[in-house]
Amino acid sequence: MDLREVARDPDFQVTRLGTDQVAGIACTRWRVREVQKPAEDGTEFCLAADGVMLRSQTRRQGMTEMMEAVRVEYGPLDPALFVPPRDWPMQR
Repeated sequence: MDLREVARDPDFQVTRLGTDQVAGIACTRWRVREVQKPAEDGTEFCLAADGVMLRSQTRRQGMTEMMEAVRVEYGPLDPALFVPPRDWPMQR
């Protein structure tokens, strides 16, 4: 589910908080919360124009979890990153 789909869901409240910059990249700050949860609970995202999440901060039951990009590099990824380990069970 992307942010547009969440915004259409009546169970969620989506608020645009403004703009910021993370790892040298401009981003838009958003806050998403479930309406049935306490008002202080929810997640704030900072999304780049291309949709890359640069920062996320989630508050739930008095606990806060935060992730933030410190460096962003665009370019092709090595296909070997997507090969499962040799002994990984496969289903077809």
